[in-house]
Amino acid sequence: MKKFIIINGSMGVGKSYACKELNKRLMNSVWLDGDWCMMINPLNFTAEITKMFLDNSIYLLKNFLSNSTFDYVIYSWVFPREDMLNYIVKQVQDSSSEIIRISLICSNDKLKERMRIAGRDLNTIEKSLIYQDAIRLMDTIKIDTTELLEDETAEEVLKIINGNFA
Repeated sequence: MKKFIIINGSMGVGKSYACKELNKRLMNSVWLDGDWCMMINPLNFTAEITKMFLDNSIYLLKNFLSNSTFDYVIYSWVFPREDMLNYIVKQVQDSSSEIIRISLICSNDKLKERMRIAGRDLNTIEKSLIYQDAIRLMDTIKIDTTELLEDETAEEVLKIINGNFA
């Protein structure tokens, strides 16, 4: 059965690194980074832009999920609200795919440190902390990346994908 793996998490928590590694390790996989659907300057989350982002993501995900080449479809993005995540799942869900929802989280101090090192501005850091608080409450499997290296985060995700987690 095809696996649709959603990796959610705030900016700076390690989604891109983990998904890049997953995409290398999982044969017959494809990775869609939600950010690729939002390369807009300036980025302004209007209702029209948000709808376009969701529509673009859904279009690509449906194509990936319906393509027999892929056993794994990896999708990463910052879902600051569970209703956005649920909307995308509802639009692409079919009986031929197992959906695995994972959220990467870390301590607030570690998140601030990572974002400062990456050169993120204070506004983005504050927004990331707010998103992380909301993500902690979502109905997803959580992986705490505070003390994990990128490879270790990918290993934890692979355990979940293979059903070997506590």
